Amino acid sequence: MGQKQVQRNSSFRFQIDNFSKKEAAIKSQTFMSHGCEWFLCIYPKGDSRSDVHLPMYLHIENPKSLGSEWTYQFVLLNQSNKELYRSPIGRSLYCAKSTGWGFSQTFPHRNLRKKGFLEKDRLIVEVYISRVEVVSEKKKTVDINGFQVLASQVSLKRICFFVTSARKIFTEHPDIAEDFKPKNQVVKKEYMNVLLNLVETLNKPSQNHSETELSNAESNLSELMEQGFKLEWLKSKLDEVSLMRKKADADVQQLDERVKNLELMNLDLKTKLEEVSLERKKSDDADTSRVQQLEECFKNLEMVVLDLKVKLGKEEAKSSADGFLLVDEPSFRFEIDNFSEKEIAMVSKVFVSGGHEWYLGVYPMDEYYLYDNYLSVYLHATNSKPLGSGWQRTANFYFLLLNQSNNVLYRSYVQEHVDFHAESLTWGIQQTLPLSLFQEEGYLENDKLIVEVYIQIVESFDGEREDVSEKKETVDINGFQVLASQVTPTRKIFAEHPDLAVDFKLKNQVVRTEYMNVLLNLIETLNKPSQDHSETELSNAHSKLSELTEAGFKLEWLKSQLGKVSLKRKKPDADVQQVDERVKNEMMKLDFKLDCLKTKIEEVSLERKKSDDADGSRVKEMEGRIKNLEMMVSDLKAKLGKEKAISSDDGFLLIN
Repeated sequence: MGQKQVQRNSSFRFQIDNFSKKEAAIKSQTFMSHGCEWFLCIYPKGDSRSDVHLPMYLHIENPKSLGSEWTYQFVLLNQSNKELYRSPIGRSLYCAKSTGWGFSQTFPHRNLRKKGFLEKDRLIVEVYISRVEVVSEKKKTVDINGFQVLASQVSLKRICFFVTSARKIFTEHPDIAEDFKPKNQVVKKEYMNVLLNLVETLNKPSQNHSETELSNAESNLSELMEQGFKLEWLKSKLDEVSLMRKKADADVQQLDERVKNLELMNLDLKTKLEEVSLERKKSDDADTSRVQQLEECFKNLEMVVLDLKVKLGKEEAKSSADGFLLVDEPSFRFEIDNFSEKEIAMVSKVFVSGGHEWYLGVYPMDEYYLYDNYLSVYLHATNSKPLGSGWQRTANFYFLLLNQSNNVLYRSYVQEHVDFHAESLTWGIQQTLPLSLFQEEGYLENDKLIVEVYIQIVESFDGEREDVSEKKETVDINGFQVLASQVTPTRKIFAEHPDLAVDFKLKNQVVRTEYMNVLLNLIETLNKPSQDHSETELSNAHSKLSELTEAGFKLEWLKSQLGKVSLKRKKPDADVQQVDERVKNEMMKLDFKLDCLKTKIEEVSLERKKSDDADGSRVKEMEGRIKNLEMMVSDLKAKLGKEKAISSDDGFLLIN
């Protein structure tokens, strides 16, 4: 009901009432046009090809005896017959395997559903159908721009190919035959067949063209152009194919040369191997003592290398001890559906990581309304069981924001050595991504946001259990509530910088206390020796200083101190990694040479009964290699010493 179908000047007119309420596909009744039965299919909410536009398709009802090419066009109208949209003219071959054609991306269906856009919520669809040409096996030729195309013995599939190719050529190059000279229809047909075969040849992959085929193509192209065809575009195509063919031949020739060189090298190696075999046959028992000495030397070298590997392993473990090593599994994954509809804080379930309980908080606006244009993410510590007084857990963590396809939208910096305790249960990132990004269409697939957190426990303390918990008292210092242990450093700060908090904006006492804790921790960090600062720690210090300054603290003096600390911290991790790589490479080379030496010693041991005085030169050569290896070991020791001198307390290795 609510659908009226009329045939007028158009092939068919389909009227749909109450369009905004339609959900499923709408099929029209069958109608006649050009002696064939047709019907329309409209998808009000889109289909698999497009969920944004209004897909429209024209279907043939009985295609068994149909093998024709048709043109069609759709027009959308309102009740007043005002044209809202006109599709391009489609051109398709309807047959038993292809019964429906149309357009998936037409007019955005959201616009049609806007209030008042459609008069009385009525949409009218008109379709215009026209037969182009029916090509059958019985038809000998088809006239295209005055050229008779195809012979009667060609299959229907081949006929369709030639007809389509000829029409495409005249569509893309309408002036192709303006200067064509011959008038005889048979001659014209033959030249057209030559042209179509030439186009088909050049459309093959370049590696499938033979030199003879390309030579014939050049001759045919020259003859066609002499007869008046305008084929500069085809000449360019032929030049391109010829160039690709020559390049392929050059690559093959180059590979052939490389194979020949390898064969020569292989022959040379075989000759040298035969020479070595001849030398082995001349060895005798006189070499026994020397071989034993070589074996003993080899064992000593193996022990030296093993000791170096142990020391290097300890050094690598030390250099990455302060790093944050994560595998590809997050500590917890929080999936939020229908994210665009969320307006208040979203809290995950409680999860366990590193033996402790946590939960995530995701806020469409910052918890303290300082950055209400950004999405904020926090990690909360929680305990289902009571802990003793003074409990604390220190952790490194960071967040990832992903879409449904697990593509990373945002990666936070690493929060290092963050202390969670009874007075500070929550830490996180106030500014992740602007909320405006999530309003953009298609930014979140299926409106799903995924939050992953990666946690590494540095240390933890469950506190001292007491029957009666003591409540820590606070002291007011210049309007800030601080713990008794913080009174001295707080008073010192205000004594040295009395205008520190003159412009501080926030009035909430809990927030003021948290900001003062951040400031005190930052000062404590910067008072450490410069060599104890990691790059991540300094990066976090910059972020915290910026946040404190934005809140109203006057911290020019602290900014200057941070600049000095950053300047002193000039030991790039790149140098450490470079030395580490060089040491590993030297170790690999040494291992390889030792393996080769071991193999050769075993071979000499097996043949030593046949050795003679001529083997003395061979022994001297092995002695020389032993000395070279000893020098390499000495050099490796020196590099390992330099490695120990370089501290690498900042490493964040992520394995995916």
